[in-house]
Amino acid sequence: MTQKKSSTKTKEATTARAEKRTAVTVKKAGPIKAMSEAKTTINGANGTILTTEQWLNLLKEKPELVDKCDILKYFSGQQYAALLCVQPHLAGKCSITFLDGSDWAELLSLQPQFADKCNWKKLAGSDWAKLLCVQPQFEEKCPWDKLDGSNWAGLLCSQPQFADKCPWNKLDGGNWVKLLSSQPQFADRCDWTKLDERAGYDWADLLCSQPQFAEKCDWDKLSGSNWDILLGSHPQYAGKCNKWSKMNGESWAALLSKQPQFADKCNKWAKMNGRDWVDLLSKQPRFADKCDWSKIKGDNLVDLLGYLPQFADQCDLAHLSGFNWYVLLSSQPQFGEKCNWSKLTSSNWDDLLRYQPQFADKCPAGKDIPAEDPSDEEEDALASTFEITSDLLSGDDDDEGDEERENAGESDEAFMKRVLGISNDENDEDNGTAEVKAGNNEKNGKIAKSAKKSARTTQKPKKTTQTKNKMAKKGRARARSSAKSQGLRSAIDFFS
Repeated sequence: MTQKKSSTKTKEATTARAEKRTAVTVKKAGPIKAMSEAKTTINGANGTILTTEQWLNLLKEKPELVDKCDILKYFSGQQYAALLCVQPHLAGKCSITFLDGSDWAELLSLQPQFADKCNWKKLAGSDWAKLLCVQPQFEEKCPWDKLDGSNWAGLLCSQPQFADKCPWNKLDGGNWVKLLSSQPQFADRCDWTKLDERAGYDWADLLCSQPQFAEKCDWDKLSGSNWDILLGSHPQYAGKCNKWSKMNGESWAALLSKQPQFADKCNKWAKMNGRDWVDLLSKQPRFADKCDWSKIKGDNLVDLLGYLPQFADQCDLAHLSGFNWYVLLSSQPQFGEKCNWSKLTSSNWDDLLRYQPQFADKCPAGKDIPAEDPSDEEEDALASTFEITSDLLSGDDDDEGDEERENAGESDEAFMKRVLGISNDENDEDNGTAEVKAGNNEKNGKIAKSAKKSARTTQKPKKTTQTKNKMAKKGRARARSSAKSQGLRSAIDFFS
């Protein structure tokens, strides 16, 4: 009984402290900033902690829970607008006075019945353009002088009937390209000299979609990099080109990939780098005799052989890293006879054998596997975090190693925060992770156990390629997204 009272008092004290912090935020920062920064709510006895963003997603699905949301008043204007776009009948629960111009444009685009509540003065030119594109009936409310050239181009593409209100001198070259590509009938209003201002890029862009304007073009304005864009789509303009020698290796690779007939004009074969050759040969292998194969290494070499394995004899495979070999063999196992198996680290072997288990007999004993690079520990741990999190969310359990964590005095919650890189500071505004306590202790226990084992036993691959770095970043984003969505899913299950 005493223990129960103590627990109740602790929760009451926690709630009081949270309310006090919120009050201080409101007093110091003002209601608008406080609403956008308020992070969590504790819903009485159930103990569920959700962010305002998670409450927004929950209420979109289950609007009947609105009375249980005690931080609705701390929603930002953007969150109110997003909620009312889906559940307009909750208007009486929302403080729509905090919506800014962008929020009103979003809301009225989908729910125009809120127009009588709108403070039209808040809408900027971009907001008006967005709104009038889908709800042109609000034109009488619009102060047209707020729209700039970009706003006018976007609006007239969708609603050309407003042309008589447009001050055409506001449009620059890029704006004219956007407008004429969609509505070429406005050509008689165009100041063509404005398309000359960005080294011919606007002309190349426009003529790709509207070649009938070629007679208006000053061809000398186009640079070498713009010619590859134009000729790639409209080779008939080759006679107008006087910048063949100005095109660089990248431009030639892009052009010849689409229009190989211009090869006799190319004088930049030696200027193409490894990436240029991969891009070109993957589309036009006929140019293999022009290639300097020594330029294609590492990731680029793996990419090329993934497309065109027949070029293996021309390539130098000696410089491929263990990770490169793992990627290549995963899709092209026939290269196993050429592989330098000694380069693969333990993590490379783990990954490869998932896709190509037939190579198991090539894997050396543990002591003969190259050591990992300890400097890459953080990125590689993050790269594998998504796999860890996927296992734990699916309910997979493993008790091995749990005793070590408990003996160290580390709680499941603290361990998960450490693995996912989440701060323990309760005031950390960047911490968007939901913690679901009620009815989920057992689940969280499994999460920590599985993650503990995986984090302790996972070997770290070398940071040798851009591909691997991208995998690490993707793993980080997906893992944190999974952890955050776990809170929302648990809340939905609880309320259901």
